[in-house]
Amino acid sequence: RLKHAQQLIDKLEADYADERLILVGDFNSYAKERSITLLKESGLTSLADSIEGAYSYNYDGKSGTLDYIFVSAATACDKAIEWHVNSDESVFLAYDLQPYSGCNHSLY
Repeated sequence: RLKHAQQLIDKLEADYADERLILVGDFNSYAKERSITLLKESGLTSLADSIEGAYSYNYDGKSGTLDYIFVSAATACDKAIEWHVNSDESVFLAYDLQPYSGCNHSLY
């Protein structure tokens, strides 16, 4: 992940240095992992940092952040709000409770 974060930074600095950038997605790294701190050290701001107790997933009673919105210094945005689309989904909606099979495919 660290290597990919550095490649992203290199690409942004080479081709988009003065642009207003918004990077949105699953960066597959926890907030305190080196790849995320490297992105922040490069000048990107994580809008998740503006939300106390931010999280984007909840699994087995634990929550954390894997999804981010990063903005460049040229972007006039420093706050975000959270919307937990499916991170707090009940275990009773888990996909593995009724596995897909040929005999019940018409239910889906």
